[in-house]
Amino acid sequence: MSEQTNVSLSTLPLKAYDFFSILFPGLSVLLAAYFFEDLYSQSQMLRNPGDGTALLPVHWLIYEIWHIPPNASVQAAVFIISTCIIYLAGQIVSAIANFFLDRIFVYKCYGYPYEHLLLDDYKERVFVDYFSRRFYRGSIFWLHFAALFFVLHEIYPAHSILFFVASTCFLIFLIAFAARLLCQFLYRRKFKVENGFKYFICVYAFCYKWIVNFIQHINQTKKPLQKELSEKYKMHFKNDFGIDSDTAENDNFWLTLFYVRQKDSRLSELVLRWQQTATFTRNMAASFYMVFGYAGTVLWYECDHKGRTIVAPDNFHIAVALCGLFALAVFLVIRFYYFYVSYYSKCLFRAYVFLHFEKCVSPLH
Repeated sequence: MSEQTNVSLSTLPLKAYDFFSILFPGLSVLLAAYFFEDLYSQSQMLRNPGDGTALLPVHWLIYEIWHIPPNASVQAAVFIISTCIIYLAGQIVSAIANFFLDRIFVYKCYGYPYEHLLLDDYKERVFVDYFSRRFYRGSIFWLHFAALFFVLHEIYPAHSILFFVASTCFLIFLIAFAARLLCQFLYRRKFKVENGFKYFICVYAFCYKWIVNFIQHINQTKKPLQKELSEKYKMHFKNDFGIDSDTAENDNFWLTLFYVRQKDSRLSELVLRWQQTATFTRNMAASFYMVFGYAGTVLWYECDHKGRTIVAPDNFHIAVALCGLFALAVFLVIRFYYFYVSYYSKCLFRAYVFLHFEKCVSPLH
């Protein structure tokens, strides 16, 4: 086991993963959008022949790029341009995933994993945090259903119950948002916050909590590290860095990652592999969410503003395709959180503790 991993500064600090983790989500979002546009265009072909519905954004982009003379040099240029476009789309997907899935879903809903993996007395100590986290959890549930039923209503406009359900879900979200703002206003001005706010937010997040608790029970994402392991981690962290791990916040990840990378390259590769798996899954989930949102926007614009309705059996095909995208995005978000907590985070903390022992004991159970 080497004391320090040698890193050459002259080596390009990029690997194949750094490109493919961006290219694949970018390619997925473009292909899935193209697939949806193709379904929608076919549904309008008989009703509105020659109306130009085939030239939706992704179709138009592909048409402009690939309809070129068969010249080798031009085709090479087209390949490079296409790769750049896919890479740019992947960067946009990654940025959106970082904001909505890392900052909103992980941090705002649960806090970073070190909180419930390492802190013995983990709990929401501040009332605003108690209210805020449950607000975000409930909002994810109600906004997901609002978006899903809104898209289905655009496909089946005659079924007013779909619009009613979507509007009700969104209205519940707006009421909870106003209650959250009022709660924060009162709390920051030292006014007493009534228990009614607590009861309301618990009811607001109840459906989400019931579903997620079942998933977390299966995935074991709420299970903390063993008490003995957690105590050894805190002791070594304090000795190595002079910082209490309970107050170190994100440095629990950064400092331990630096330590593992410096001390052992093999453990470092294992930890980074799980981090890359979680990041790739996160980006793929975001790509399908983006396509679902794009499809909903196209349907809203084409159906409501241009009056292009979708009739059977095409409406069924489009509904199945979009529900499949929606379900796949939700599934990948669950997988992302599972990899992030149960594999990457636990592997990192166990690897850090393992490096302080002389006996060769596996850091993973």
